[in-house]
Amino acid sequence: MLAIALFHFIPDDNEVLSIIRVLHDAMASGSYLALTHASADTLDRASAEQGEALYKRATAPLRFRSRDGILRLFEGFELIDPGLVFIPLWRPESADDLMLDTPDRIANYAGVGRKL
Repeated sequence: MLAIALFHFIPDDNEVLSIIRVLHDAMASGSYLALTHASADTLDRASAEQGEALYKRATAPLRFRSRDGILRLFEGFELIDPGLVFIPLWRPESADDLMLDTPDRIANYAGVGRKL
């Protein structure tokens, strides 16, 4: 299942976890969940607040989650290497890939988990 740039548009943590549980239960054992999620872990507080305020005026509000908060979305899944990392660090193809020297500037984590 691909959940690319999806769950950060659902502000309520309990709702996101409920959706993940329903999807998890419907998936066959050995299936994969791939997701990316916005995070303010490396942003200064003012930038994070400005970003969230901007999306509050949009049709879909944005909710940054911490790396630990995003890890919770993988409950019931076994993360595969390299785990939950900034997008540029998720299996780069070469040392010349964009943003490898400053992966935190992307402010989005990526991960893939296998349903146990």
